[in-house]
Amino acid sequence: MNFGKVFNLTLLLAAVLIMASLSGYFSERVGIANISIDGQMIFSALTFCIFSELSYSKLSDYGFIIPMLLAMIFTLIASSLFAFLTINLKTDQIVAGTAINMTFLGLATFLTGPLGQLLSNGLHTKLQSGFLPFGEILNSQVYASTLIIFIIVLAILCGLFMMMKFTPFGLRLRAIGNNPNAVDAQGINVIKYQWFSLSISGLLAGLAGAIYIYSIGGSFIGNVNGFGFLALAILIAGSWKIPFLTLMAIFFAFLTELFNDLTITANMDQDIAKVIPYGITLVAMILFSKYNVAPKNIGIPFDKSKR
Repeated sequence: MNFGKVFNLTLLLAAVLIMASLSGYFSERVGIANISIDGQMIFSALTFCIFSELSYSKLSDYGFIIPMLLAMIFTLIASSLFAFLTINLKTDQIVAGTAINMTFLGLATFLTGPLGQLLSNGLHTKLQSGFLPFGEILNSQVYASTLIIFIIVLAILCGLFMMMKFTPFGLRLRAIGNNPNAVDAQGINVIKYQWFSLSISGLLAGLAGAIYIYSIGGSFIGNVNGFGFLALAILIAGSWKIPFLTLMAIFFAFLTELFNDLTITANMDQDIAKVIPYGITLVAMILFSKYNVAPKNIGIPFDKSKR
């Protein structure tokens, strides 16, 4: 077994799943069921590849941070469509999320070929991320950029946990997810806080999508392997608590990369190796389901008149 490779890929996959799960966390903490995370990650991966194609030759290895930040900003803008539909227009949240997923999936699938050929002057048939993990640390499989990304993710994770646990802002977000009318009765603008929370959600989904496409390198095929949906499962298994969802994301990432490595080093059947991590996660969701306490107002549009 190549422990260096497993460690490197585990950190990258865990970073993707933690950010995507946190994206769902901030949406559902204010009562918005957000199944559009996968679509937002796809849009982020698309924009990351576009900016990478445009800037790769002009930047150093550490330049991947710039297209990553731009992908987050553009995903924030794109995610505002979902926020407008669900908060202001009070559209059915599942329908709105499905529409966002289908729109961004179709857009990315259609554009990755033509844009890839255009921006590379015909060298590529699809968009490519350009940047690859770099810098030897422990051996040829563990990269400096991986550690940089994971440290950034942990810093964001700790900052958001402190905000939600110890600040009035975080308390209000948690209260809105349980009883928005009671919060509104205190003179707090529920709509404003829902927009704030979904903006954070969009930025986190943007970071997750950018890390995903950066970690795999090569061509962008128009999707993110359904990791946005997996992140929601991790959020549920983690009982809508930041420490638990973080542990679940790391655990799943480790199992995935461990069994992927075993298909090479131990000749394990590839299909079985792919199924086992999902099966273990499903069992964990069932075992801990009685301890799960979801925000009570998930999926219910805020109606000020019901106060």
